[in-house]
Amino acid sequence: MDMKIDSKLVVKYRNEKAWSQQQLADICDLSLRTIQRAENTANASQETVKALASAFDIDVATILLLNVEPVIKPRHIPVFVKVCVISSTFFALIASLLISTPLTSAKEIEFRSNEVQTSTDTTEFRGDVKIIIPANKNTEISAIERLDFGDKSIYKGEVIISIDEMKIRLDAGVVYKTKDGWAVTTDYAKLSHNDDII
Repeated sequence: MDMKIDSKLVVKYRNEKAWSQQQLADICDLSLRTIQRAENTANASQETVKALASAFDIDVATILLLNVEPVIKPRHIPVFVKVCVISSTFFALIASLLISTPLTSAKEIEFRSNEVQTSTDTTEFRGDVKIIIPANKNTEISAIERLDFGDKSIYKGEVIISIDEMKIRLDAGVVYKTKDGWAVTTDYAKLSHNDDII
């Protein structure tokens, strides 16, 4: 990153010492082109500014123009990089639309979990999964084993919850009726619209 310097002051200090640009370059251990660029454009790298200040035995702040923002050189970005970035952004957007499609019909159902992993056909929920199913949804629950405790039922083994056109599979969980529908707690749930995947 280049910094703005007082190039007139640099030329003044160099002339006071009766140095040529080449002599200043040699003293600073810089190239002649670097000294010419610093004096002509008033831009210099941090290393160049330090070397100039050291050669003139002055503080760096003396030759810096402090009220000017540092000059950041624009980088040339090759066209193929731009095309790759635009293409990947486009495909990511399309993929996110396709991936989120299975949940659109489940938008009234509330899913909460520590981790969500989505593919084109399924969505997996892991860690402290809570599912709230509204009463207006046609819900059927099947499981290998069911234990009833008042208004709560604990389902063991594989549990399949069928809701309208989709299915939710649990390895095990607690399912209970609430005044607004059903509540489910489990450590793992898999949502699918395709019966073959469950």
